[in-house]
Amino acid sequence: MKNQSGLTCHNARGVKCSCWIVAIFSLAISCNTAMAQVVNDPELNDFKQSTKDFFDLYENQLQSVLKTRLQEEEDFVAAVIDMVRADKIPKPVVDRAWLWVRNNRVASRYPFVYFERVLRLEAEKLKIEIPDFDRSIYSTARRNTVTRQRR
Repeated sequence: MKNQSGLTCHNARGVKCSCWIVAIFSLAISCNTAMAQVVNDPELNDFKQSTKDFFDLYENQLQSVLKTRLQEEEDFVAAVIDMVRADKIPKPVVDRAWLWVRNNRVASRYPFVYFERVLRLEAEKLKIEIPDFDRSIYSTARRNTVTRQRR
């Protein structure tokens, strides 16, 4: 018996049609070939690299604009960027926070303090969790500076 595609099918005694087996096998091979092309696609690899470069540049920009000077501040910015990269914090929320600082605290010597607070307030409105930041480091750093000056 011939089917519509012209292939012979044997349906007698419950034997499956060989044309279906061939079709499924060829579909599996074509899917594997397509997946290999996606994985080895140089444009996709370029996109991944450019995305990584974007977030590296974005982190450097924030570090510069916010004048981070302590390791804890740099770690906080890095954690925020990692959360933006993972889509846990929308980038516009971070942008609003640092743009507010840039526009409203132009003369500040330490804009990071304002950024952290504004970001936390924005995130609370949206019920987004922000990495913890221990503000007590400032009193410790100040105490160490005063102690050094007295010696």
